[in-house]
Amino acid sequence: RGARGATVAMAPEEGGEGGEVTRKEETAVFVAAKHAAYIRRVSEDRESLEYVLTEYMRMSGVYWGVTALALLGHDVEREME
Repeated sequence: RGARGATVAMAPEEGGEGGEVTRKEETAVFVAAKHAAYIRRVSEDRESLEYVLTEYMRMSGVYWGVTALALLGHDVEREME
């Protein structure tokens, strides 16, 4: 079936009855606090697999952040001290 008519099996612990529900019936809720807690936990646990696998994203973020500050006319070297 297409994406609109796709079905998903939900486990009872996820709120389902163990049967199938259509995507039309699902309502996604973004819980910002849980996402922030996850990011905080991953960034503090330097021994975790997630920390190692997301290093490239942190380095990219630093690069683009510093580049943006430089383009905005900030003295990046002075601000990094």
